[in-house]
Amino acid sequence: MYMLQVKNLTGGYDHKKAVVRDLSFGIERGHFFALLGPNGSGKTTIIRLIMGALPVHSGDMILDSKPIASFSQRELAKKAAVMTQENEAGLDFTVEEIVMLGRYPYQKSLFFQESTNADKKAVEDAMVQTSVWEYRQRPYHSLSGGEKQRVLLAKALAQEPELLLLDEPTNHLDVKHTMELLDLLKKLQKSTNLTVLAILHDINLASLYADKVGLLKNGEFAGIYEGLHLKNESSFTDVYEVNMNFTYHPSVSKTQISLAPDYIHEGNSDLMSAVQVNKMAHSTYVNLNQAFRTLSAGTNGKGFTWSKQWIFTHDEIADNEESIVFTSREPHMLWSITENSRESNPESLSQNHIIKNQSRYSFIVIVSYSPLDLDIHIAILTDAPLMDRDLINLSLKLNELKIQSQKTNGTSSKIAIGVRKTPNAPRLTDLDGIFESAGELLKTALKGLREQHVSIR
Repeated sequence: MYMLQVKNLTGGYDHKKAVVRDLSFGIERGHFFALLGPNGSGKTTIIRLIMGALPVHSGDMILDSKPIASFSQRELAKKAAVMTQENEAGLDFTVEEIVMLGRYPYQKSLFFQESTNADKKAVEDAMVQTSVWEYRQRPYHSLSGGEKQRVLLAKALAQEPELLLLDEPTNHLDVKHTMELLDLLKKLQKSTNLTVLAILHDINLASLYADKVGLLKNGEFAGIYEGLHLKNESSFTDVYEVNMNFTYHPSVSKTQISLAPDYIHEGNSDLMSAVQVNKMAHSTYVNLNQAFRTLSAGTNGKGFTWSKQWIFTHDEIADNEESIVFTSREPHMLWSITENSRESNPESLSQNHIIKNQSRYSFIVIVSYSPLDLDIHIAILTDAPLMDRDLINLSLKLNELKIQSQKTNGTSSKIAIGVRKTPNAPRLTDLDGIFESAGELLKTALKGLREQHVSIR
């Protein structure tokens, strides 16, 4: 059952120019609906239209099965409350007096001289729920920003609303107070069946707390989503005009959103120039001029991380956060580069270690034997724009090819795949082709490794 239904709503600050146009959405009773969108997209206008603070040009708004236009101001205030962004009260009120202001729909006297027992109980309950009861006699202006926000929430809850409207409730709050406030809202939503409509700027918070999300652009809905999912990435990128990366949250069943500033990738070179190989007596160091997104699995694998150095060595070397260490014999390296790659080949490589290809992407395949049981380490570096899920699938394919090649599945090897990330990289349209190319290169590299091993012996 819908607590609030908005049908074809158009309205704004005057009757000549609409801010929002033809909006339709519904919020089920006891649900949390978040409004998202760039500045000026119409989020605050929607709340003001609902509360009658701005003129409606056309459309219908229905609150608990009754048209909002049919409510008096007091009746509407008993059904719906707004938590504002204000941090200062006009007068030097105590916290309890501020919260008592929320009882105005039930008061007969303008100055609250006839507070009833019901008023006092509602105010006390609201202050206890929001953990501001201990501040009830303190001046409002003496509180911290987070405490003031909780007082304003208590004031709204004192109205005993069924619908709570929040205009950027976490504005000016630090991380701790932001989480405390939204945790409290979810607790109230679940325990009292409160319906929440909140304007949020933080997309990650909307993903974590909202049951449904409405994305606004230029006064119209670009989409309404039952939670955020990986498939929504392109829509949000288009609306906010910023490249966004939607991934699975590592500890809860939600989606998290990350941004990559352009300055981090300034001066990017091609893969050939991004990798430097230094050979020493018992070790080969592969140094990367930027951190590569890396998946490493197998013996001492780190899972997903960022790495700037891969070390193939007989020696005992202390691991660190940015290195991937392979306990191995001398590695065999095969470079597959595009026709446009610069000829900055490492001196340690002979020409038969370099293959030109016609694709848009380059690869470096490094294979080596473990000194323990001659199991094979596989390492691949690439500039193909692979996602984390692609790295998992590619590692499985490479491991299968390795097993087929050596006819056994050793226990001392490692597989690592590193991706050089670049801004605004085009989406892959031929993932199967990338996997096939990597597989063929691995087969060629394994053949070279066997020939190298025979010649050394």
